[in-house]
Amino acid sequence: MRFPDVHARYGILAACAVLTACAANAPPPPLTLPRPAATGDLRVAPVALASDWAARATLERRDSIIITLPNGRRQVQRLEQRASLRLEVGDRGRVRITLDSLAFTPSAGSGEDAARGTTWTADLDRGGLGRLRASRRSPVIDELTGTLQGIFPLMPQGGVRPGMIWADTSYADRRVQAFVAKDRRVGEWAAGTRTMRNGIEVQPVTALQQFEQIGDAQTGGQQMKMTAQGRRTSTYYLTIGGRIEMVTHQDSVAMLITIPARRETIPTMQQIRTTIRFHDPR
Repeated sequence: MRFPDVHARYGILAACAVLTACAANAPPPPLTLPRPAATGDLRVAPVALASDWAARATLERRDSIIITLPNGRRQVQRLEQRASLRLEVGDRGRVRITLDSLAFTPSAGSGEDAARGTTWTADLDRGGLGRLRASRRSPVIDELTGTLQGIFPLMPQGGVRPGMIWADTSYADRRVQAFVAKDRRVGEWAAGTRTMRNGIEVQPVTALQQFEQIGDAQTGGQQMKMTAQGRRTSTYYLTIGGRIEMVTHQDSVAMLITIPARRETIPTMQQIRTTIRFHDPR
């Protein structure tokens, strides 16, 4: 079976693009329940997500994908994307994100130009961005929508203090490259010790999410199915005033893709590193 070049990121390769991370091809462990909640240091004032602010943001993402072909050979793809965004959070938590520029390496062709100017709207609450919607649709935009979904952390009511631990379980439909997938996640969140970054006091919030995904796709007239297990490790740096200063995500996914008509099974492994930095809006 021949795999196409980088443009297949939105076809068969795109479908394969989420399976990573387990040494010696061993599958990740099943989802486990997080630790019990902890209230943290009650002597310290909590940090809650702020409303009524704006920023520019730079998003950088690097993918390393390993596909095991039916003949046993391995194909490696390394992909990068860089986006410039404007973020506005209204006084009632209404969020608007605008895409100013986008570049892929290797290039995604006309998809990059068509995506520029897209806006996303959402409501900010303790669960992060709710009802995130893009002003237009395409494979490139759908993938960016999934990335932007993780731009804000899940926060307890009333904010966070150092030492706090909380958890969540979520079920959602999610675009996973070429697949429309059912996604189940179990997450454990923790607030770390406050520290200084670039002369600003920040509150780190970390998350470990384990997830399972089952999805279907059609590419080139062929039906494909996928199952995946993975982990996401995230760190959010919040200013004491509740703005986001930086976000990092490290995804490690193991995916199994089947093509029933060919009776082929394709193991895929993927590592994704995403960094979002926020800047003064001027």
